Amino acid sequence: MSSVSRTSTREGALENFEDRNLPKIRLAEVREHNTAHDCWMAIHGRVYDVTPILSKHPGGCQILLKYAGMDATFPFDDVGHSMESLIYDMPSGTLKGLLDPRDRPMYKQHESGYEDPEGKDTECITMGHGQAENSYLIVNRLYTSILYFTIIFCALLLLFVRIRWRPDLGNSHATDMHHQDGASASLDLHQEFEENSIPAWAY
Repeated sequence: MSSVSRTSTREGALENFEDRNLPKIRLAEVREHNTAHDCWMAIHGRVYDVTPILSKHPGGCQILLKYAGMDATFPFDDVGHSMESLIYDMPSGTLKGLLDPRDRPMYKQHESGYEDPEGKDTECITMGHGQAENSYLIVNRLYTSILYFTIIFCALLLLFVRIRWRPDLGNSHATDMHHQDGASASLDLHQEFEENSIPAWAY
């Protein structure tokens, strides 16, 4: 047996020994820790408190909070993370225990990572968040459509009022000019009459 194999075997035995001393945690208890101030998740049968690394996670805290209180093994493997990097990045005390064997899904490896053979746990996680995201997208598109429709309607209404208002203004202006011309003609005629006629008192 090579030195690498002996080292791997020794590390695996040490890991199994440490795991025996960890408490068993039910998934129902993990689900209770699903906030930004208290965020737990299960990864490959181990339960971690990832709250301390939320603000430091390169992918942002939202991706971790998305799987808060859940078994995040599938999404963890799907993005290419390794257990070595997880153990290295986790501060001391974040490993809370082992996920109870009754709550552990059996994963099989395939081309895109791991999946539950019955497709229950992973499907629930994917469908639950997928439906939430789809609902958000539908509401967002509906809001955007209503906003665009309102803007277009207001623009057309203003254009209509502007077009209708201009002829009325022109007619009103023409009527005023006609009245002014008529009044001016009457005044000129009256003045001309007074100039050409001789008042009765002058005789």
